[in-house]
Amino acid sequence: MNPTPLRQPWLIAAWPGMGAVAQLAAGYLAQSIPEREAREIALAGHMPLPRVLVQRGLILSDAPARTLLIEARIPQAPRDLVLVTSGAQAKTDEAAYCRELVQRAKELGVTRVYTFAAMAAGTALGSQARVYAAATSPELLKELEERGVLPLTEGEIGGLNGYFLSIAKQEGLDGACLLGEMPFFATGIENPRAAAAILRIFAPLAGIPLELNVLEQRALAIEAEILRQNPDLAPKPAEELPEALDRDALSKEDLEHIEQLFAAARSDRAQAMALKHELDRLGVFARFEDRFLDLFKQAG
Repeated sequence: MNPTPLRQPWLIAAWPGMGAVAQLAAGYLAQSIPEREAREIALAGHMPLPRVLVQRGLILSDAPARTLLIEARIPQAPRDLVLVTSGAQAKTDEAAYCRELVQRAKELGVTRVYTFAAMAAGTALGSQARVYAAATSPELLKELEERGVLPLTEGEIGGLNGYFLSIAKQEGLDGACLLGEMPFFATGIENPRAAAAILRIFAPLAGIPLELNVLEQRALAIEAEILRQNPDLAPKPAEELPEALDRDALSKEDLEHIEQLFAAARSDRAQAMALKHELDRLGVFARFEDRFLDLFKQAG
């Protein structure tokens, strides 16, 4: 162990979620810091049971999810970092799990905590990813807004990304969740663009020099492959978009079909793409946009 105390460190916690955004951002940041030490911390009692896989009739057990704590010392920055990454979200006694992490953070002198997450939106593939935030104090939210971050005005932050911050606040630590915007139809595919957008805000906020070229190139490669397999997802020029219709001008059959697609998308988010295509075909997406995006209010 490095005997040098960490200097006013901030903690970043990253758990699995949409687009692997949190883990991509935290992992990229950690890899960019040469002076780092990682150790596994024993939080197995809170983790979900390992999956039991079967292959050709034989039972194969997955290794249990590990939680790593990384101490990163950054001499050229005003502070050091503590990163906590886990292969799974806690499923048992989440409050005790979060309090244990907060206690470890305090023992290391952590002064502020952050979680990273994704937010599904109607953004086009390859478009600039905006960053939203939910903070535990008005002062921190203002600090983030001054750097171009948009406040998350409503909705829900799923899993531990929000709950951990509420526990940290109870224990006297200020913090925020930074959410990178990503297309709703690609939540199952890793999204380096959203991860890079978060780091583009976080790195200068923490005073950490960080090059994002590798992450940005990875984003371009993944988006190109998505478009190769799904050319219909390419953004359409404005002149190719259907003329917008008045909602009242829709036929009874069209409205009924739209309602059926909304019902299907509420129970299965994978059906949202069919709904989006139909709204675009009819030229009424703008009329239904708020309701459509309500399907993805929960971020994570």
